[in-house]
Amino acid sequence: MVWIRRSIFTYRFKGRARRGLFWRKRVYELWFEYARQSTRSVPEEFGDLSTFKSFEEWWRHPEYGFELFCEPVEEPSVQIVNSIEDNDPGHIYLKVNLNEEPQKLKFQFAAILKKQQSNKRVEKKSNARFKPSVRPKAFKIDALRSYLEIWKLRQSDYSRKEAYEKYYNRICKEGDEDALRNISRACQRVNEIFINIERGTFP
Repeated sequence: MVWIRRSIFTYRFKGRARRGLFWRKRVYELWFEYARQSTRSVPEEFGDLSTFKSFEEWWRHPEYGFELFCEPVEEPSVQIVNSIEDNDPGHIYLKVNLNEEPQKLKFQFAAILKKQQSNKRVEKKSNARFKPSVRPKAFKIDALRSYLEIWKLRQSDYSRKEAYEKYYNRICKEGDEDALRNISRACQRVNEIFINIERGTFP
């Protein structure tokens, strides 16, 4: 997937380089919650999830959590180089007169960027080991939480009708097939997500 003109969320843990995430932390927390409930296998890179007391403990572990979803360490966008690589796509090399007025340099640099980029949108692509399958803005956190809670009720031997009444806190009228189908669809969606998690993505 490709995302356009989007700032990533950067994090830094003690002893580790600062790196970024394309999605908000709560997306990965929900991924963790689904993975812990999954009736299927999860990628071995996630470790034994049952040994962690909380998402936060797993998230901060130096081998799991954040390390699975973060972007690789990137070089600075602007840096001084001692040699020039030929055929280096996406880069231009400038000779800068350091004795020139700073404002003039800024103006010229901006003009060069405008010309070289030709108003193209800068595309960003996630290079994380594991990444969600949905664009950040299209992620429906509340709906995904709802599906999982309904699924848990059904796993606790609630009938569809009982699960509906328990979750929505209202009476399910006799013969209300639409209400019952909502419960079935939620559970079906959770099982589909379990398959995706096994394959290394979410939801």
